[in-house]
Amino acid sequence: MKAKYLPLLLLLLAFQGITAQVKPNGKGTKVEASTKVDLEVYKGSYTSEQDPDGILIYVQGDKLMGKVPQQPLITFDHTGKHLFKSEKNGIILEFSADKKQLALKRKDGTLLLTRK
Repeated sequence: MKAKYLPLLLLLLAFQGITAQVKPNGKGTKVEASTKVDLEVYKGSYTSEQDPDGILIYVQGDKLMGKVPQQPLITFDHTGKHLFKSEKNGIILEFSADKKQLALKRKDGTLLLTRK
């Protein structure tokens, strides 16, 4: 990347809430960007009529965690806006923060849960 465009790129990324690191390498300059997600907005106990026990969502370090009664702890990776995935468990979480809802998606279907 041409050095003259770096300040503009960094400024545009900053307006989007994205942090970036400029790393020179042998072939030029590399810009690595990452978003810092506020995981705290997703915390809570989510239940539904079909699943009154639901899932407890909490933050541990920089990871979103899920705890279902009688099941092992689940770690979720951020994959997109309001989206998290547990590759190991085959679960995708899609949050609707304004409605305080969570769509828990698995191969066998989607369960809509509401935060208490």
